[in-house]
Amino acid sequence: MQVHFPPLQYLSGEASGAVAEDTGEAWGSVLSGICGVILVIGAATFLRLPRLLYVYGAGTFLSAWLAVLLLVAAPLAYLEAGLSQFSSSAALAVWRLVPIARGVGWSCVVVCFYWIVVVIGYLAPLVHYILIGIEPEILKDVISDQCSESIKSNLTNNGDWAVDYFRVCVYNLPQTWDVDLDMMFTWPLPAGVAAVVIVITFISICGTRILASITGVMTIVAVLGSSLQLAMGLTEIFRRDIDALWKLAQPFIIPQVDILLQPWVWCAALAHVFLSLGLGIGLLMNFSSRGAFRFTLRRHLWGLIVLLAVITALVSAVIILQLTLLADDRGLRVNEALSTVISEFNSTGNTSDLVITVVPEDVGVTVGTAVITASHLIAIFVLPYKWLQQIVSTIVYLGLWCGGVTTATICIHALIVALKDISDCLPRAVAAIILAPLVLAGAVATSFKGGAAILALLDSSVMTSVVLWPPFTLTLAVTSVYGIHKVRKDFTFMLEATVSLLWIPVWGFFIPAVLLGVVIWACVINWSEVIVADGPVWRTALIWGLRAIVLLPVPITAIYVVKSQLAYGVMDKVASSLQSSREWGDWGPQDPIEHHNWRRWREDETRPITSLKRRFANRPLTYTHSTLSSESSSTLTRLRNKYQRNGTVPSRFPIDIKEYTDLNLGYI
Repeated sequence: MQVHFPPLQYLSGEASGAVAEDTGEAWGSVLSGICGVILVIGAATFLRLPRLLYVYGAGTFLSAWLAVLLLVAAPLAYLEAGLSQFSSSAALAVWRLVPIARGVGWSCVVVCFYWIVVVIGYLAPLVHYILIGIEPEILKDVISDQCSESIKSNLTNNGDWAVDYFRVCVYNLPQTWDVDLDMMFTWPLPAGVAAVVIVITFISICGTRILASITGVMTIVAVLGSSLQLAMGLTEIFRRDIDALWKLAQPFIIPQVDILLQPWVWCAALAHVFLSLGLGIGLLMNFSSRGAFRFTLRRHLWGLIVLLAVITALVSAVIILQLTLLADDRGLRVNEALSTVISEFNSTGNTSDLVITVVPEDVGVTVGTAVITASHLIAIFVLPYKWLQQIVSTIVYLGLWCGGVTTATICIHALIVALKDISDCLPRAVAAIILAPLVLAGAVATSFKGGAAILALLDSSVMTSVVLWPPFTLTLAVTSVYGIHKVRKDFTFMLEATVSLLWIPVWGFFIPAVLLGVVIWACVINWSEVIVADGPVWRTALIWGLRAIVLLPVPITAIYVVKSQLAYGVMDKVASSLQSSREWGDWGPQDPIEHHNWRRWREDETRPITSLKRRFANRPLTYTHSTLSSESSSTLTRLRNKYQRNGTVPSRFPIDIKEYTDLNLGYI
């Protein structure tokens, strides 16, 4: 006789009947693997990393990046992903753990919104380059006379063309912040911004499996584009003097100790690793909350970290080759490859009196490192057929575009989940439609003629600092309020394997100390850059206003949570707000049986006699032996009878309790 089970009712109120999308069903291993790959292969690696490599030097930045990845980001990813998987909760709902710190979740949401705006800003000029690669005549009416004359006056090779075209034709960038930005729209930048917003909105409305399929294909295109650039760069390198190119690139590749002793390179490395893994912006939490409760978390995280290292190595190799070729064509050092070269004649007008001046790159030029180097490589790598050249350029630019769109899509999905945590009855399509105009309004400034300068301001002065705030407050709240020892026990129950005691000092002391120490170090050494003392007043006001929006949710939400408690007296209200909340269901596993098993296991762990008895029995610390044994079968029977009396699941349990125990079912 076949038994039909009704939908499972989670403690958070979600039902598992329509589990196909965002209603609470755990993802399978294949879907989790695909979404994990999409998480780490995105805009941070393909679009943002090239700028950091150029600014700090490839060897220097990658050294700091690797140290941060292994010592800080990997343990923090384990903590964030474990908390979300254990409670099946994303960035907002996970704070059932410590209600008074719920503002940390709101800070993650704000930083995630900032990250979408930055990613769209990186994607805006790619539509221009895609059209130029297909047919340059399409944009002949767009390019201003000033742009054409400027390029003609300085054009000596393809390298100068690539840099000047981005700073003068695609944008109109100032040399310093003292010069007013050009706030006029320049086509097709607004079209590029609007296209990205429309695409990510429609993709985010799709179901989870369709979303994973589309973004998975985009990820393949992005990797294909980078691989094609690597092949083209290596081919061009072997056509030239390899020894001369190596001498040119060697200072750029070797780590510079004096730069490593500067705090900003470590702040940049921390921020970049966090954005790559979705830490501090809620992406990793959103991904991990959908995993099965017994999902092999540690193995999966280490796989993602290795994959991130491989993709970072691929993109770094591409950028090093491209910057070396660009510097060789322009006759400059690699760390000056994007600088502005001004050619002037003296009063005699003789060609022998030509004076060439190299000035630092204009404001915002570095954010175009990926597209500038790609356009230069396509220009010097001439193919025999025009149609083949068009296909190659389209694949390269489309790969960069797809890499950014995948990240923007999963960010929108994370924001939709946050809105559904606030109002569970809100349809996903409605949430996406609400977010679309907000994202478009935030990103519209990057489509101005001075948009690259605004993007550089948002990325370097805002994102680099604010993305460190949520991880710091998370580790601080979990350590000081809930307790790292309890987290370790929760992870032991979930993973069915003992979590090492070494994680306690790493999570509770090392990570928050490093994050706080780097920020203090930067404030002491480069205080003028931290407070943004130079430049126009609007620039300082904008940066601090955006930073404040990230910082303020923590104290504001803490005051609101304390005030809303039903206890008497301020101290009692504070004490009540430190306990796990029931607004989104009890803290812990959301499946009722798993929740009961977890509570019973926690009780057993506090009983020395029981723990000693289990150790003598040589039994692992798992829920299987502590809750499905003969000692606890009566408890399981009472729980079954409770549900049957209430009429919640009248036919969920088999008739024979022994059969239920043998099947070891995880759900009611």
